[in-house]
Amino acid sequence: MEQIIKLTGRIAEVLPASGGVSQRTGNPWMSQSYIFEYFMWSGQQNPTKLCVKVFGEDNIKRHNLKALEENVTLTLRLESTKNQETERWFTEARVTNVERAGAQQPAQPQQAQAPQQQQQQQGVGEKTDDLPF
Repeated sequence: MEQIIKLTGRIAEVLPASGGVSQRTGNPWMSQSYIFEYFMWSGQQNPTKLCVKVFGEDNIKRHNLKALEENVTLTLRLESTKNQETERWFTEARVTNVERAGAQQPAQPQQAQAPQQQQQQQGVGEKTDDLPF
């Protein structure tokens, strides 16, 4: 079972990274866990804490989360899995995206704006006659 949610809060603590080598593929892997604090509703006195995980060394570097970083919006993929042998359930909150408050959005390419500007410029000062005769 999988669910995607977005939460805004702060990184309260950076936990030690873990890693190893996959037994199945032989490739190295790395993950980093963080304690994320957020308020579920306005007026809540104490923040809710959630342990979230970033998987993959490239994602850890790309997201670059720091302790006590404020106003961070995390997109999380919550997964519930069941261990068949022990009949136990496990839930993992894996980070799929990070947005920072006040971060500038990438500018639109000039090419996307050019056709609209060309249409506006063509209509200025030109007499158009759509009649076929």
